[in-house]
Amino acid sequence: MWGAACAVVRVGDAHIEYAQLGDCMIFAVYEDDAVRPLTHTQVSHLEQAALAKWEEGIHEGLCTRTELYERCMDILIHNRYQANGPGGYGVLNGDAACRDFIEYGRMNRIGVKALVLITDGLFMPRALSGSQPKWEETVLPIVHKGLQRYTDELISLENNDPECIRYIRFKKSDDKTGMILYLH
Repeated sequence: MWGAACAVVRVGDAHIEYAQLGDCMIFAVYEDDAVRPLTHTQVSHLEQAALAKWEEGIHEGLCTRTELYERCMDILIHNRYQANGPGGYGVLNGDAACRDFIEYGRMNRIGVKALVLITDGLFMPRALSGSQPKWEETVLPIVHKGLQRYTDELISLENNDPECIRYIRFKKSDDKTGMILYLH
């Protein structure tokens, strides 16, 4: 099953319009470094059960990504069939039902210094037994260091954890697409 994500912004003199679908996010960053998610992670509610099962496997002694993936495969396969369906998530895949999952809106741009559009492969992963990183832990390093440096550091973290046991995730590395729009 193929699918794509999409994040779009239109910046006007006074307002910012945005639309999003799939496993990506759009953030506004204000002059005081406050981070405002403009969209919601559409797959997180489905991934939680599989991530919990993955972490349980690690605590039970499984130590390879292959073993952990096999343990969670039933949930992951089930989740793939939730695309553009009730209780599922939106994805661009040719299905007209995707329009029901598009998140969109308009905001004023007062105090906004940057917009960050990223796919989930750029989200900072959760450490084993740790809490989910706050959006600031992903977005602010991107804004301050730049997308390339942040990505290089994230890839280094992933390469140092190829079995996905120190940082809970299903793949060693996921697709990484991002854009920063500086407004000043």
